[in-house]
Amino acid sequence: MKSVNGISVITTLFNYANYIEECIDSIIRQESPGVPVEHIIIDDCSTDNPQDNIKKHLHNSSVKYFLLNENVGYSAAKNCGIKKSKYNTIVMLDADDYLTDCSLKIRYNKLIDGSFDLVHGPAYVVKNGKKDKISPSMKRWMNNKGSSRRWKHIHAQGVMLRKEIHSEIGLYDETMRCKSDREMWARIFNRKYKIGTVKNPVVFYRCHSKQMHRSRWKLKNNKKLTSLMEKKIEKRKKSLDGLRML
Repeated sequence: MKSVNGISVITTLFNYANYIEECIDSIIRQESPGVPVEHIIIDDCSTDNPQDNIKKHLHNSSVKYFLLNENVGYSAAKNCGIKKSKYNTIVMLDADDYLTDCSLKIRYNKLIDGSFDLVHGPAYVVKNGKKDKISPSMKRWMNNKGSSRRWKHIHAQGVMLRKEIHSEIGLYDETMRCKSDREMWARIFNRKYKIGTVKNPVVFYRCHSKQMHRSRWKLKNNKKLTSLMEKKIEKRKKSLDGLRML
């Protein structure tokens, strides 16, 4: 089915019942970007009963909730959302984060006006429920022009991209339990897609003890996981074999 003009915000959810409502609300209250918006929530078998917080929003036809039959992992859940999306522009937003009020509008205008393939913006860091600072990612991106590893400084929660990219270079690597975002940005960057930025913060990035990157498993295996990611990035400069295409 051919995608139509609009924005599909995809949220993967696993045991963030306390945060999902703020995430949904932030999309519902967006200043109109001038095209339709849908919010697709992929519940990867949460065990903390997020349904009660989600159901109260399902009267809004733009909010679509899908509960998976089994836990498939972060990357596979993202791919599920992409496949279910109907619009030609994709935003990934984690369930514990939430958008600034004009987030979709300013990124979409930049994407369209500049004929960009991907646009990303700064993120506010939220600690203990309060806005703390702006993430250093964007400053590092701007300070590393010309670097072959500039992709490291794209903040995953600040990205908007053309959906057709996933038809051209593949979906998220489902064998990666984490770091699949960075591998995706490297894949896009290394193939010379046109990347733009916006100045104003577009998302509130929440720091808390239950974040995936703070898990004991990831902290224990981080060096190994980083090495695996680097090998995949290097391999995919030449070949996309083994990746699923949209």
